[in-house]
Amino acid sequence: MKHSRCAHRIRCRLLAKPRLGVIHTTNLNYHDSQENIIPIFLVSVSFSALASTVSDSIPYGQQELQAAFGYQDTRDSYTGAQSSVKAEEIDKWKGSSLESAIRGKLSGWYNGVIRGQSSPFATDALLVLDGIPMPFISLADLDPTTVAEVTILKDAAAKALYGPQGAQGVVLVTTKKGKNNSMNVSVSANVGIEKATRNPDMLNAYGQALLRNAALTNDGLVPKFTASQLNAFKDGTGTDNDWRDMYMDDMLFQKYNVQVGAGSEKVRFYINVGFARESGRYKATYDDKYNPADYTNRFTVVSNLDVDITSWMRAFANTNIGVRRVNASYLGGTEIYKLLYTTPNWVEDGVLPDGSVITNEGYPNPLQGAINYSGVNQMTRTDLAANIGFDLKLDFITKGLSFKGIFGYSSIYNGIRGGIHDYGRVVYNDNTQSYVPWGSNVETPLSWAKGTTTNYYMDIQAMFNYHRIFAEDHSVDALVHYTSEDYRGDAGKWYNYAFILPTNRIQLAGEAKYGFKNRYFLQFDFNYSGSEMMAEGHQFHFSPTVSASWVPSEESWFKNDYVTYLKLRASYGGLYYDSLRDQDSRYLYDNIYRASVGGISGIYSGYGVLNMRRGNLGIGWEKSKQQNYGFDLGLSDKFYLNFDYWRTNQEGILLQSELTPTLGGVTAENRPFINSGKVFNNGIDLGLTYSTVLPCGLGITANGQMGWNKNHWVSADELSYADAGYAYPYRKTGYSIGQQWGYLVDGSNGSIFYNSQEEIDNSGLRYTGKQPRPGDLKFKDLNSDGIIDEGDYAPLAGVYDMPRIEYGASVQLDYKGFDLYLDFIGEGDRSVLLNKSVGVAEFVDGLTTEGVYMPVHQSAWTPERYAEGKHIGFPALSSSASSSLQSNSFYVSKLDYLRLRNATIGYSLPEKLISRMGMSKLRFYVSGQNLLTWDNMEFEGLDPEVTQIYTKVYRSFNFGLNINF
Repeated sequence: MKHSRCAHRIRCRLLAKPRLGVIHTTNLNYHDSQENIIPIFLVSVSFSALASTVSDSIPYGQQELQAAFGYQDTRDSYTGAQSSVKAEEIDKWKGSSLESAIRGKLSGWYNGVIRGQSSPFATDALLVLDGIPMPFISLADLDPTTVAEVTILKDAAAKALYGPQGAQGVVLVTTKKGKNNSMNVSVSANVGIEKATRNPDMLNAYGQALLRNAALTNDGLVPKFTASQLNAFKDGTGTDNDWRDMYMDDMLFQKYNVQVGAGSEKVRFYINVGFARESGRYKATYDDKYNPADYTNRFTVVSNLDVDITSWMRAFANTNIGVRRVNASYLGGTEIYKLLYTTPNWVEDGVLPDGSVITNEGYPNPLQGAINYSGVNQMTRTDLAANIGFDLKLDFITKGLSFKGIFGYSSIYNGIRGGIHDYGRVVYNDNTQSYVPWGSNVETPLSWAKGTTTNYYMDIQAMFNYHRIFAEDHSVDALVHYTSEDYRGDAGKWYNYAFILPTNRIQLAGEAKYGFKNRYFLQFDFNYSGSEMMAEGHQFHFSPTVSASWVPSEESWFKNDYVTYLKLRASYGGLYYDSLRDQDSRYLYDNIYRASVGGISGIYSGYGVLNMRRGNLGIGWEKSKQQNYGFDLGLSDKFYLNFDYWRTNQEGILLQSELTPTLGGVTAENRPFINSGKVFNNGIDLGLTYSTVLPCGLGITANGQMGWNKNHWVSADELSYADAGYAYPYRKTGYSIGQQWGYLVDGSNGSIFYNSQEEIDNSGLRYTGKQPRPGDLKFKDLNSDGIIDEGDYAPLAGVYDMPRIEYGASVQLDYKGFDLYLDFIGEGDRSVLLNKSVGVAEFVDGLTTEGVYMPVHQSAWTPERYAEGKHIGFPALSSSASSSLQSNSFYVSKLDYLRLRNATIGYSLPEKLISRMGMSKLRFYVSGQNLLTWDNMEFEGLDPEVTQIYTKVYRSFNFGLNINF
C-alpha cells in the first residue's frame, strides 16, 4: 500500500520522496492564425534543472504513483483510479497559473471538476498542497514553476481516506524538494505580450446608427438619428470613436523565478522566489492623485526543508506564501471592458479645460471618465500555507511500522482600499452650440474607504502506517489516520453570519491491503467523520470502500513480447459529501431569523423580527455510491493505455422540495432543505502514451487523454405540470444538471420568421408576455393548446452545466538536437444559450443602453430584405427585450472546439561544444500559446470558452533560452 518497489522486490519506503519526472502517460470552423496575432518575446535563462525524470529502467508496474497523505504506491499494487502530470509537462506552459498549466493533461479533469457533476452543489474537488487540505487557496493561486507533480484521485478507493471533503475528487499538489548530495540553481526570466484570441469587428458609427434607427422603427418609435446625422457619420464629419482602438491595450506579462535546491545525506532544502506581473488591458492616463492603471503584481515564496534527525526520525517544514497586489480603475477592469463594447461609436469623448468629461445623454459612464476620473481600487491579498511534521520509523516495536504527525495551517488576508472620485459630465447642446452640464455629478475630492476579509484553516494529522512482507509472497499494509480541522471565513461564500463562527471537523480513516505474489491485491478503506454543521444525531457517518486488482501479466502463463503489461481494477464505495457550505447558512437544521425594519403599527415602529428559511432537524449528508472498473495495458513496452468506466449514484441531495407546502407564511424560497434529490452520473476516462526511437534517431513521445461523462436527475422532488398541459411536465427529473429550457423555433413552412402581421393573425396562436411583431421568430406550440407559453418550453439541446467530453493530446519529437512540441485541448457535446450575450443579442437588459450592433445584425429581418428575397440571418431588431429574445433554440450555439494551446520548436547545441563553457545544456526555442482554434460557434466574435465579447482568452508568442550548468 504505502510503499515503493524496485524491480520485482517489495521494500518499505516510508519517507518516499516524490520523483519530478513524467510518467508517459463535429464539424469545426478554422480561424486563421493571422487573426489578432502579435509577436511576443519571452526570455528564459535557467541554471541547472531541479526536476529528475523516472528512469526508463524502472518497469512500468513498479513506477510510483501518488497516493493519499503524501505516500506512494507502485502501479502494480495501486487499486484506485488516478491521473498525474509532472514538472516536465507543467513547465512547458509559460503562464503564471497552475490551473491553466494542467488543462488537457489529466483524464477525467473538466477544468476544475473531476468526473463531471454528481450534484448541483458537489463540484469542488479538494485541493491538497503538500499533504494539507486547502479550503481557501485555489490552483490558480499556485506558481507552476514550484510544482513537482499534480495528481487527481478519481474513484472511491483513491480518495476514501479524505472523507466528505474528498468525496467529489482530490487534487494532490506536490512542490519540489531538494535532493541528496546535490546543489542546483535555476534562474528564469519571462517577458511577453498577450493579445485576445478574438477581437470581433465592430460596426462604425454609421452602421450602428442605421441599425439603431431600424430597431426603433420596428418598435413603432421615432428614429434617433436624422438623415443629416446619418450623412455626417457616413462622410466622416460626425463622431465615430472606435473605443477598442482608443482604449484597449495589449497585456504585458513578466515572470521571474529563482530556484535553489540542495542537500546532503541528512539535510535537504528547496527555495523558490518568484515575481509575476500582468499589466495593460486598457490605456489609462496617470493623475497626480492616484494611478488608475490596470496591473497585478504577484510575489511568491516556496520553502521546503527535510532533516534526517536520526536514522529513524525525519522532520520537515513546508511553506508556500503568495502576495498579490491588484490595481485598477474604480469601476474595475471587467466593467471597463463591458463599456468598451457597449458604448456606441457615436458617443463623444474628451475633457474640457475645467475637467468636465464629454459624453452623450444616457451614458453616465463615458470611457474617458470611467478609466481615469472615477477613482481607484487597490487590493492586496496574502496567502499562507505551511506545515511542519515528523516521520518515525518504529521498527523497534515491530518491523514495518511507522508514524507520521503533521500540523498544517493556511490563511488568506484580503485588504481592499478604494478611492472614490467623481467628475462633472457635459453634453453638446445643438441649440446653444456649446457643451452644457448634464446630470448631477460634480468634481469631488478623492475619498478613501477600506475593508478586509480574513480566512484561516488549521489541520492536525496523526497516522500509523504498517508495511510488511511475509514469506516473500504475502504483503500486508495497514494505515490508521486521524484528522482534526478548524476553519473560519468571512469572505466569498463564507461571509454569512454562521460562517464567521469556527467550523470543526474530525475524522478517523483507515486502510488495509493484502497482496499475494505481487499480482493479487485486495483493499478495504473506511472513513468515520463528524461535523457540527448537522443536528445532534446526524453529525457522524461511516463510509466503507472495497477495491481489488489483478496483474495477469505477472502470471507465468501470460508472458509474451506483445502484451507486456495488463492490470485489472475494480472498486466500490459509499462516500458522503457535506455541501452545506454552499448554502445560505451553515446550520440548515435551524430556523433563520433576521432583524427587519418596521413593527406593529401604532405600538412599535422600530426593528422587528423577520422569519426566514425554515430549518430541518433531519438534514444530513449527501451519499455518493461510486463504482469504478478499469484496466492498464502495455504493448511492446512502447504503448500504454489506461481505461476506466465509472458510475456514481448521488443520493440525499439537498433540495428545497417543491412538494413541501408553503404554509404558515413560509414562502417558496424559504422552504426547509431536505435530503431528497438523486442524480446518476457515469462516464469513461481514457489515457494513452506512446514512446519510441526510430532507427533514424527520431524520438517520438505522444500522450492523449479523454474524459466523457453524462449525468441526469433521477429524482428532484419537483411538481409535475402534466395536469397543466405542459409538453414536458418536469424541468429537472430525467435531465442533466443545469439543463436550460426555452421555445423551439418553428420553420415548418419554410421560414422561422413571421413575415407579416397577417401571418401572425392567421397563425391561430395566442402569446403570453411579449407579443410577436413581423420579423420575430415563430415558436412551436408543443402542447397544441393554441397558446405560446411556458407549457411549450422544451429542453434546449446540449445546454447544461458540464461538457460531456473534454480531451487533450500532445506530441514531442526529438532529432539531433532539434525538438518540436505540440499540445492540443478540446471540448465536445455541449452548447450554450446566447440570447443574453453582448455580441449576439442586440439588446441585453441591464448591460446595454441603446443596444450593441454587430455585423450579424446587418442581416436582420426588415420588410425590404424580405420583399427583395435577400438572406435573413437574424430576427427583426428591437430597442428592448422583444419576443425573439426570449429563451429559444435560435440562440443556441455548440461549444465544441479544438485548440492548439502550445507549439514549441527548439534546438540544443551539441554537448561537446557547450561542455567547454561549463554548461550541460544550451537550448534556444520559440513557442506560442493558444495559437489556433477550430470551432463551430453559431455567432462570430465569441471564443468557445467565453459567452460575452468583452470576456477574453489570450494568445501569445515567446522566444526563450535555457542554460543548464
